[in-house]
Amino acid sequence: MDSDGSNVKKVSQGTGKYSQPIVSPRGDLIACTKQEKGKFYICVMKLDGSGERVIATGYLVESPCWVSNGRYLLYTWERGPGHPPCVALVDITGKIKRVIMTPKDASSPSCSLMHAALN
Repeated sequence: MDSDGSNVKKVSQGTGKYSQPIVSPRGDLIACTKQEKGKFYICVMKLDGSGERVIATGYLVESPCWVSNGRYLLYTWERGPGHPPCVALVDITGKIKRVIMTPKDASSPSCSLMHAALN
């Protein structure tokens, strides 16, 4: 959309409810939270909405945040009822995932956690 809010254009092409979009630092991808049929996903897609792929799923996954190199995302992950939410790190292929345990419930990670997550 334009800066004044006009010329709104839908980017996502799939079904479900998309939210929390964030453009990668390299400007080539959009990450977002997707909810469909009661399930939650973290997706990445090209800026035009094509090439959508799921890179994380779970009982509740949300609040994606790009790491400065544009190759990884941090997000909030809740494994299920009775499990406190934590922060997880995933690469853009969805193959490399690391859970970052926090002393208390976690939400809306900041990418300043990147060094702790990668070390």
